Amino acid sequence: MGYRDELEALRARNEELEGEVAALREALGRGTGPDRWTGFLGAPTRLQLVAELEGELDEDALEELVASLRRAFGEVGRTEQLGRTLTWSTTRQGGRAVEVICRRAGGKTELSLHESQQPLIGGVFGAGLGGLGGGGMGFVVPFGLRAPGLLPVFILAWLLLVFLACRMVYARFVEQRRTQLAELLHRLETDFGRRGTTANRRADPARGPRIADELAEAGREAEEDDEALAESPPEDDALSSPGRARR
Repeated sequence: MGYRDELEALRARNEELEGEVAALREALGRGTGPDRWTGFLGAPTRLQLVAELEGELDEDALEELVASLRRAFGEVGRTEQLGRTLTWSTTRQGGRAVEVICRRAGGKTELSLHESQQPLIGGVFGAGLGGLGGGGMGFVVPFGLRAPGLLPVFILAWLLLVFLACRMVYARFVEQRRTQLAELLHRLETDFGRRGTTANRRADPARGPRIADELAEAGREAEEDDEALAESPPEDDALSSPGRARR
């Protein structure tokens, strides 16, 4: 491979990566805004990302969608279907509380990913304030006894310091999960976007008449070719029989 070919390949790869980054940023921007606890905890208590596919996924595509979700989260989960809406959710105790809803209506498919951060809040703030905050009192209280009047101030300062550390850890975890959900949603859009478009074409009521018109047009062109061949003059004998021409 020459230098120009390598340069073109690098440019194509760079454009592909830029497209993926733009898609991820768009998916992240479709998330829900901050809730009333965001300012206190440092991050939302619930994540939601939504994507819309052209066309309605068929049953085979829905089975593949569930299989993709099971591979992504490493568990079988729970699958429910009501009418044209399919819901898949995680069930592992102590794991992530994710729910994926697939709605099919009006020739489109809407994929929405929801994740509650309640288990993460309990794990980070419960363990942090209860373990580190309470355990650290064994060092704060003896130090504060040197100035008994300032002991409540030392205790409050220590608990505030632990809370701010938990807040920072929680915000980082939520941002990581948001990015993971955005990558998953982008992957689902890439894998099933074409499937939805195919289903939409099959459901297009105007596709039948278009096919009939195309076939009729092809038939007319074939008849015109046959007429043109029939009206063409016969070939010269000298061209059709070279041996006879030499005699």
